Amino acid sequence: MFGGGTTAPAGHRAPTAAERTAARVLARALSTAGTRDRVATKATAPLPPGRSRMRGALAREAQLVAGRIPTAEPFTRTTVPTPPLRLGIACDVTGSMADFTRPVASAAWIMANAARLTTVPATTATVTCNYEVRPITYPAPRPHG
Repeated sequence: MFGGGTTAPAGHRAPTAAERTAARVLARALSTAGTRDRVATKATAPLPPGRSRMRGALAREAQLVAGRIPTAEPFTRTTVPTPPLRLGIACDVTGSMADFTRPVASAAWIMANAARLTTVPATTATVTCNYEVRPITYPAPRPHG
């Protein structure tokens, strides 16, 4: 059988000033990375909301008068999609990686708080793995501090 090991968190501490600064710098970089070129997508629809197109409305009325099932879509809406950022860290916490667990925990806090400060939607998660996988930061609530 394999030797014992733990993936349990060792404790909590307040973030340092350097970590807070790093989170703000990373937040600015993530905001820039998450901002895409404005590519407008136009879609038609048979019902509002949207801008009414007279050509579509007339075609729909003509189809109804002719006794056909209306297929014309008199409304047009324009959307600019903003896909969310998804960021994650998976950390091996076996014996050979013991020296790196604290820096990874710090990086996880920095990344989660940077996501909280971004101007674009962002979700983060961090897990550690040894003999079992444990969540350190969860996708939904972001850490405070």
